[in-house]
Amino acid sequence: MAIRDGHTYGTYVMVERNGDYHLHDKDIPTAWEQNFYRGGSDDGIVDSTSLNCKVALLSGWEWARFRTAKCVREQHAQLILGGMCWYSMPINWYGLLGTWMRREHEIYKQQSEALPAQMARLTGIPVVHAAHVGEILSDMPLLPYVKWLTEMVGETQICDAAGNVLARMSLADGEGYIAAEIEMADPKPVEPLASSYWIPDMTLTSKLAWHVGNLHGGLMYRVRHRLKKFPWQKQLK
Repeated sequence: MAIRDGHTYGTYVMVERNGDYHLHDKDIPTAWEQNFYRGGSDDGIVDSTSLNCKVALLSGWEWARFRTAKCVREQHAQLILGGMCWYSMPINWYGLLGTWMRREHEIYKQQSEALPAQMARLTGIPVVHAAHVGEILSDMPLLPYVKWLTEMVGETQICDAAGNVLARMSLADGEGYIAAEIEMADPKPVEPLASSYWIPDMTLTSKLAWHVGNLHGGLMYRVRHRLKKFPWQKQLK
């Protein structure tokens, strides 16, 4: 997160070889993230001197929206760089609710595996997608005494412009690094843009959690910010 203009943002940083850097603020904080920072307004398209091309910087579920692919197309980017912290549904609940959540978890794993290549095909350019992976434990918003044990679903991938996966690390692979050679060329999308909002076929559960989380988190951020309850606000003059 970055502090700027009296607020916090979910900021993706790209650093050039000479030390210059580019910043991109994630457009919409996802659910819980709304509690801690606000959305940005830049389009994430930067000119890279190191790579000698126009780069699209994507963060989180920006990857999952057709409007992102549309922006990348319109700005004629030649490469997508970005990352994801795709946290899943709780895997520590029991009974019918636990079964339901584990089903959603498996769907998330499938969607996260497919998404980088989908974005490559929609934009017609190579994709480098770095993803957090592994188990996390959190309190649940609105129900802070309910523990939410889940996983970052991973799927670090490098894809070519046609959506072929050149290198990959899955949730099962754990932490690590990948590398692959990619070819830079003019964009040649191989799939049309749809009029829908999400690229993955998000379930009703996902959509509901996203909207409720956004509403609750956004309200909590505004209240805490107005009351100066964030620790970082004490550091500002």
